[in-house]
Amino acid sequence: MRQQNDRSSGARMPLSVIGAAMAALLHAPAGAFPIDVGIPEGELRFDNTLRANYRADNRALEALYFQYGRYLLISSSRSGAPPANLQGLWNISNAPPWNEGWGIEAATERLEGIFGAPNGLGVLARRDGAPIAFALGYLEQWVSGTHFQLKEMCTAPAEQRQGVGSFVLDSLLQTLKERGVIQFFCETRAGVPAEAFFRRAGFRTLNVVALGKRP
Repeated sequence: MRQQNDRSSGARMPLSVIGAAMAALLHAPAGAFPIDVGIPEGELRFDNTLRANYRADNRALEALYFQYGRYLLISSSRSGAPPANLQGLWNISNAPPWNEGWGIEAATERLEGIFGAPNGLGVLARRDGAPIAFALGYLEQWVSGTHFQLKEMCTAPAEQRQGVGSFVLDSLLQTLKERGVIQFFCETRAGVPAEAFFRRAGFRTLNVVALGKRP
């Protein structure tokens, strides 16, 4: 495992490099089940097929949908990890305890918003080049000094209960200490495993009141 601070190196990679890496990852499992519907592969373009599918007796659209479903399943699965579900690689349950219904698009938008903040900062743990855990938040300047607000932290299900989360948290705390941060804040619901995790790491309840109102 190794940690990576601030910005992930993946964010600086050209799309061609990321695309090639994804193609290599998908090649073996996807190639194990080819489909031949009598149309050259280069002609199986979705836009053309969608318009023509109901004007001619061809199965190209069905083949594309089938392969797209396989792509989604392969992309959200890893050997030795729990089965894929709508929450993807980072959730072990089809009914997560937080019950907030995060989808891929909404989760991506949220993480990009935090990651793209001017003072965004985080750490990433990887095993054999694959991300297995991260912690992400941002720095805030206060009268007393710099504070850090943790916004998201998670560990891949197959890596849980092996000290990975503690490793990431310790790495983040060390990074913040080196930057002169004087206070680390995080929020979690009472009674969930995350609360016990942070309490074991030395976090304590603050004398504050959380208020909220719908606009």
